[in-house]
Order: sequence, then C-alpha cells, then structure tokens
Amino acid sequence: MSVFLLGLTTGMLAVVPVGAVGVLILHKGLRHGFFPAVFGALGAATADTLFAAVALWTGAAALEVLAPHRTAITLVAGCFLAGLGLWGFLRPPIGKTTFEPMLRGTALLVSFGQLFLLNCLNPLIIAFFFGAVVTAGAHGMLPDTTASLLFLAGIACAVFGWQLGLAWLGAQGMTRLSGTIQHRLSQVGHGIVVSAGIVMLISAILSMTAEGSLR
Repeated sequence: MSVFLLGLTTGMLAVVPVGAVGVLILHKGLRHGFFPAVFGALGAATADTLFAAVALWTGAAALEVLAPHRTAITLVAGCFLAGLGLWGFLRPPIGKTTFEPMLRGTALLVSFGQLFLLNCLNPLIIAFFFGAVVTAGAHGMLPDTTASLLFLAGIACAVFGWQLGLAWLGAQGMTRLSGTIQHRLSQVGHGIVVSAGIVMLISAILSMTAEGSLR
C-alpha cells in the first residue's frame, strides 16, 4: 500500500464514525444551509489535519506532554460539548429567514471556530492520530520527509472530503424537509451531542476519582 493510501485510510478511520462533530456539521447544514456547514466542516478538518501534522513532526514526545493533562482536556471538552448541545436542543424552531444572516462573514468564521475548537478538545482524535503515526513509524512506513508529507496529504484528503460531504448532506435536508422535521432532527442531533458531553464528563470524573484514590 502506498503511503498516500495509508494516510487516506487512516483519515477515513478517524472521521467515518459520525460522532458529535459530525452531528453538528449535519445540523449546521440542516438548520442554516450549505455555507455555514462548509465552514464548520473546514474547521473540524483543519483540526484533524493539524493534529496529524503535529504527530508526524513530534512523534510520541507531544503525546507524553499531553498525557498528564488528558483528564483536564476531557473535562473541558465534556462541558463545552454538553453546553453546546443543550443550547442547540433548547433553541426554538426557526424558518428559512435566518439562512441569509448566516452567510455573513462573522457568522461563517464563528462556525469555523466552533468546530475547530471542539475538535481540538477531542481527546479521542488526539490519541488516534498520535497512535496511528507512532505505529506507522515503528513499522518503517514513514522513512523520510516525502513519505510523511504523502501520509499527511492522504489524511487531509480523507478528513476534508468526509466533513464536506456531511455539510452537503445536511444542506440537502434543509431544502427537502419541512421545518417541523428539520427541528425534530436538530433536537435528536443535539441530544446525541449532549449525551457525548455527559459521557466525557463522567469519564473525566471517574479518572479524577481514580487518581485521587491512588494518592
């Protein structure tokens, strides 16, 4: 398998399981249309690619630095995710009149930053990319800079392609589904996001409890 295809496969394995980030991208397309969802998708994919790049050029060293702070990162991410999901769940139904304002530059940048930050706080994605890079390096699959760049390019193609595909899919729902169905789907999606945040919070609390009992 070429290094590019290896990167492509690695990227797809990271993003194909649609979690909270994927649900939020779909929601943006469903509620606000294609462009807000695209900017959200670009934010999430940029974070994925950034982690892969850092992992390639730092190896296990950066992971060792982050490891002691894993519980804190999980706690912050859980709070952010649960709060964001709850805010979206409780929002009242909106019509298509809100679509145009979401095309303003500031709103699009907020959409980008929201998903970028959320993915930056995702400990599972961090651990996945560092683990994948360390494993590939240990098996001699990344012998030089050219191979590393091809590997990164494969990851970037996978994550950007998948996330943009979710944005397009969500936007299709906006044009084809009634306002009531859109709102119900939005509530289901944000319910999933809240659940993911609660799971992360419980995980962080259990980790802190375990660490305290070992002292």
